[in-house]
Amino acid sequence: MREVIMLRINAIFEEEFLKVMTRVAREEHLSRSELIRKAVADYLARHAQKREEAKRHQAVAEAIVVQDSLRKMAGAWDGVAEIRRWRDFPAGRRDA
Repeated sequence: MREVIMLRINAIFEEEFLKVMTRVAREEHLSRSELIRKAVADYLARHAQKREEAKRHQAVAEAIVVQDSLRKMAGAWDGVAEIRRWRDFPAGRRDA
């Protein structure tokens, strides 16, 4: 098992915010440090998720551009009609 090294930082909070944080930490049976660690971990997980979602949206946008350019190159070609034409002919006979 890997040893976890904890480092100390200083943070400045508004008095009212610190009071609320202290109350919540007590309700959750956590130290304030543990509450802050959990909050930061949650934030970082959401941040990573947003980045992944942005990457997926970018990939979809790029795929749409490619699809649109292929559609323009194909012209008025009807893919459904083409599939039906190939499906409806007996095997081995594709001359229509």
